[in-house]
Amino acid sequence: MEELEKEIRDLKRELFDLEKTFYHEKEVLIGLINTLAVAAARFPGISQELEAIKDKLDPSQELPVEELESQLGALKTKVLATDVDTIASEDLERVKGLKETVVAACRMLRRVIISVTEDLYPLDKLLIE
Repeated sequence: MEELEKEIRDLKRELFDLEKTFYHEKEVLIGLINTLAVAAARFPGISQELEAIKDKLDPSQELPVEELESQLGALKTKVLATDVDTIASEDLERVKGLKETVVAACRMLRRVIISVTEDLYPLDKLLIE
């Protein structure tokens, strides 16, 4: 009888530990989705789906697995189907400007090298141009 009581206590403790683990996993999942929702605010096309998923999450209740799976499927489809432009047009303009600056600096450096080496080595017309 004592063995049975000990086994019941062990099972209760194990069940309690499992519930505690599941609760913490659920909190981490909710935190992850909340973070994704904040990050997705930069991409308005997917933020609505993440908000819908976020609204279904409550750590005090059981997760609606089927609804979450369908929402995640819709989100995945939208993300894969949509080309999300992650580079802002201002950044592209800045990169173009930097490229032009580097090209101009290379041209000036080439002229300096040619003028310095002109006296040291005889240069062809091809090298001068």
